[in-house]
Amino acid sequence: MGLKSKINRYIVTSILVAGMCAILAVIFYAQSGQLRIVKLNYDENASVGYKVYLNNNNYYDKEYLEEGMQYISGIIRSVDIKYDYNIDYSDKLDSTVINTVNAKVKVVDVTNNEKIIYENEEELKNDKQTKKNTDKLTVDQTISIDYQKYNNFANEFKSKYGIPADCKLIVTFTTSQKNSTGTIEDITRSKVMTVEIPLSEQMITINKSSDSNEKSAYIATTAKTFANHAMFVAAIALFVGTAIFAALAVYFIIKKTKLTSEYDRRINKLLKQYDAYITESTNIIGLKPDAIFVKSFKELLDVRNNIEKAIVYNKVTDDISRFIIVDGKQEYCYEISREEFK
Repeated sequence: MGLKSKINRYIVTSILVAGMCAILAVIFYAQSGQLRIVKLNYDENASVGYKVYLNNNNYYDKEYLEEGMQYISGIIRSVDIKYDYNIDYSDKLDSTVINTVNAKVKVVDVTNNEKIIYENEEELKNDKQTKKNTDKLTVDQTISIDYQKYNNFANEFKSKYGIPADCKLIVTFTTSQKNSTGTIEDITRSKVMTVEIPLSEQMITINKSSDSNEKSAYIATTAKTFANHAMFVAAIALFVGTAIFAALAVYFIIKKTKLTSEYDRRINKLLKQYDAYITESTNIIGLKPDAIFVKSFKELLDVRNNIEKAIVYNKVTDDISRFIIVDGKQEYCYEISREEFK
């Protein structure tokens, strides 16, 4: 196999390998950014209930009254509120749960409840739970509200300043979660339930949040894994490989161009341009001593046009070529050598 053939093979191989590396690099790079979509189902239930505990009185023979009634504020001692919360997940997780209970006294204008006259909030409870590898979280809290304390404060406030106002106590239960599974991090969720107790009124109706039941799911993407990083590194390596083999292809093309000298380009140009007039011979033709050597291919072409004989191309050596016309016993030759182009 000749040098040019080898170089042609190297060029083709380099281009094919560079193309394959480029295709794989693009695929790996695209895949390195693909994150897996995961779904975490949950079933959440929350409710609040209360009991109204009474002072000693001549009318009720019960210690407390159930919810859903109207109550005489003057005989209320306390309101016990029970908060139940549970949530089931479809996968095991690590969880941090913070439960808080806040009581807010709010005094507003009787004609416009958006106008706040007085507001004060205190934290009644704050606890934190940490659980590992669990699929269920539960909260079961009961807190006793000293109704007389808050009611006395509201009565004193209104009496001292002599203002008509609506007063109420808002008790808020909040469950805040921060969870993580093996594939998802920072799953946050918060649930708020309230009980609203009127203050400074003779008869009161207590309002509470409706029971909550929710079934849904978190849809999230996973964080990048080792496979993502490995594909990214592979993509970079393949891009480098593409550049290397592309550079090799350019190198061999340049090398091939240098091998094709001005002498070779001249021969190839004549063979291509005058293909209709030239016949190539693989055998070396010996010239007669009286052969006529012309100085240019143009002169040989003039001879051909005059006698209408074919021009025979004969490669004598790698460095010498001849274009010959035979007319009977007379031979005409245009010889060209590599030496002429140095």
